[in-house]
Amino acid sequence: MEAARLAEQQARAADLAEMHKKEVEVKRVRAISQKEKRRLAEERRALEDDYEAERLEKAKEDEKLERKVQVVYAQRKEEMDAKAESWRKKQKAKIDELSTDLQQQVDAARAELEGENESFKQKEVEQQRTEEEAEAALKLQRAEHTRLSLLAEDSGKALAEVSRKEAELAAQVEEDTRRDAEERDAADAEYLRRNAELEAEENAHAEECNSTETAHRQEYEGAMAELEEAAAAARAAMEKYEADELAAAAAHLAEIEAAEAAMRSEHERRSAELSQLEQDRATR
Repeated sequence: MEAARLAEQQARAADLAEMHKKEVEVKRVRAISQKEKRRLAEERRALEDDYEAERLEKAKEDEKLERKVQVVYAQRKEEMDAKAESWRKKQKAKIDELSTDLQQQVDAARAELEGENESFKQKEVEQQRTEEEAEAALKLQRAEHTRLSLLAEDSGKALAEVSRKEAELAAQVEEDTRRDAEERDAADAEYLRRNAELEAEENAHAEECNSTETAHRQEYEGAMAELEEAAAAARAAMEKYEADELAAAAAHLAEIEAAEAAMRSEHERRSAELSQLEQDRATR
């Protein structure tokens, strides 16, 4: 009986020692778990601080990049506007110069035509005076013929001579009149031809100026389109950079959350083991 009681006491002592050992192990595991929790919390705070610092730094860099893009865009736009204004001034000066030259040519041609017209008018006056003189001479001849007829009615030869002279004078007057009419028609045709040439030159010059202005305007619009396309590409690159950074940050955060989930799972497993140990101890 004494031996059985002693054996039972030894068994109880062994159980108590084993339970004490398990309790110490549970406390040690709990301490490790608490320490691990604190470490994980500190790491999470550090990661969050690092992420916030990186985000702020990236925001500053993005703001600097945006300012640089805006400055470059403003500079390029100012340069293009200055070039366009300079080109417009040069083209206007060229057009004014060409217009002045053309106007001078037109004025010179008009003055020349007016001079020719004045000369033609003087010729007409001279022709009219010649006709008047011829008519006066014809009248004198007729008067002379009348006088001769009165003086020598019987002189058929004298009358025939007078008639011949009258016919010659009339033919000369008719020839002079025809020649003057031809010269006047030729002068009118030349005046119309010169006017047509001047109008054609003016139209050609106007078309050339319009085509040149259209070509330079298209070149300016093309340069502005390239500038806007470059600005759009810069904005697209900046947006892609932001998207890549956000994706990287999201992946990093996902890794942190996965690590936390694994740690929580490990902690729950250890907590379950501790609970099982406590239940085993309570059962015993």
